[in-house]
Amino acid sequence: MVTQTQLIHAGTLLILAGFIVLLAAALFPAKERGEKSDVKFSAFGIIGFIPFGFGNDKRLFTFTVALALIMMALLFYFYRKGL
Repeated sequence: MVTQTQLIHAGTLLILAGFIVLLAAALFPAKERGEKSDVKFSAFGIIGFIPFGFGNDKRLFTFTVALALIMMALLFYFYRKGL
């Protein structure tokens, strides 16, 4: 029988693996010989009270920061509401 702890560990590993694949795909895009790649990426996060972010497009990074702020506001709203 699979325990809840094992499921949590499996889910965490799948999320981590997905993040690594996405990051690798953004940093090492497939391209033909001699062609320039125009892949744009951006990521933003908060660990504790320290915000961090990176990306190669200013407009996309601004969108990512705005999306993170909206998600934080929703988190605080639902937390205060007790949901």
